[in-house]
Amino acid sequence: MEYLTLTPLAKLKTNQLWIVQPKWYKFNYELTDYVFVYAKIYTIGFWQTTTCFETADDVLSIKSLWKGGLEIKTADGSIVGIITRKALSRSVTFTLTTGHVYTYRAPSVWKSECIWTDEHNNELIRINFGSFSGKTSVSFDRPTTEITNFAALVFLAFKINKDNAGHG
Repeated sequence: MEYLTLTPLAKLKTNQLWIVQPKWYKFNYELTDYVFVYAKIYTIGFWQTTTCFETADDVLSIKSLWKGGLEIKTADGSIVGIITRKALSRSVTFTLTTGHVYTYRAPSVWKSECIWTDEHNNELIRINFGSFSGKTSVSFDRPTTEITNFAALVFLAFKINKDNAGHG
């Protein structure tokens, strides 16, 4: 992976980010506001793939989401949270080790967007998957510092969408 300086999410001054693929022939992605890059997403391995979400502060990783790896871990191996999905359900629950519970769901079957809500059903993050543009927008109304594990939520949304689309 080429050297890339990441800007801490705490310095973010906008309420919309984009997940882009800078090189079409590589499965590496960046979380950006088109001025700074706040995270990079990449895969390690071929058979037992691990997807990583690297920020200026940490590296989160998850093994193939629906094939047994249901924990998001930090670089030192600490578990951030557990992902669960009920059979025949379109929603995913992410329970942090701190006790916070978030739900990821699609508000409509007709739109290519999903939202993260907290345990009180307050919308935290809206992700719009640009099916034709290939760009994914991430929008939120609160500062990222007020959304517990913002990076993990964005990472999970990206990973769930890629796994559902069959792109690893």
